[in-house]
Amino acid sequence: MPVASGRITPQTALIFSISLIISCLVLVILVDIDLLPLFFTYFVFGTAYSAPPFRLKTVPVVDFIVSGVGAGFMPFLMGLELTGKSSSHISSIILGVLPLMLIHCGGHIIQAVGDYEVDRKMGVHTFVVRYGRKNAAVVAGFMFLSAGFSPLLYSVFGLLPYRHLFMFFTLFPLSVPIIKRYADVLKEPSTKNVIDMQKTATKYGIIGITVMLGYTLLLKIASF
Repeated sequence: MPVASGRITPQTALIFSISLIISCLVLVILVDIDLLPLFFTYFVFGTAYSAPPFRLKTVPVVDFIVSGVGAGFMPFLMGLELTGKSSSHISSIILGVLPLMLIHCGGHIIQAVGDYEVDRKMGVHTFVVRYGRKNAAVVAGFMFLSAGFSPLLYSVFGLLPYRHLFMFFTLFPLSVPIIKRYADVLKEPSTKNVIDMQKTATKYGIIGITVMLGYTLLLKIASF
C-alpha cells in the first residue's frame, strides 16, 4: 500500500484519485452519457468500501461481496449498456456475470491474505483478519473452482452451447501454473506467496485474455 508505506503522501494520493475520477467522468460523457447512472453507482460502491462512515472493507463477508459486485457486476452492466443489450433477461445477466463475480471475490480475498499483517496491525477487520488466512484461502479456492467449472455446468443444463467448451479446454493449461501458485498460498498463506501468485496470474491472464479476444473475433468473422 503506497500511502501506508509512505511511498506517496496522502495529499498526493488524494489529488491523483480526484484526477482519475474526473478523467473517467469525462470519458463516460464522451462515450455514452447513458452510462452516468452506472458510473455513479460504481463510484458509490468504491467510496462506501473504503471511506467513512461506511468503510465496508472492515465488515467481514461484505468486504469481498462489494468488491465482486463493483469489479465484476458493474463493468459487465456497463458493457451491456454500450452494446445495447441492457434489456436482456435478468436471469441471463446473472448467469453471465456470476463467474466474473466469483473470480473477483476470490481475488479480493487472496489480496487480503497478502495484506493480512498490515490490516491486523491497522485494526482493519477484513474477512481474512476475522477468520484467518488459511480459512480465507480455502474460501477463495472454492470460488475459483466454482467459476472455473461454471461453463461445464451451464452446458449440461443447456445454457451454453457445447461448441464454446472448446475455449474452456484451450484455456485450462494456462491455469495450471496459477493453480500451483494457489497451492503454495494454501500451504503457506504468506505475503510472498500471494505476490508470486498474483504475478503468475497476471502473466498467464494476459495470454488467456488475448486468446479469448482472438476466439471472439473469429466467431464474429465467421458469422458474416
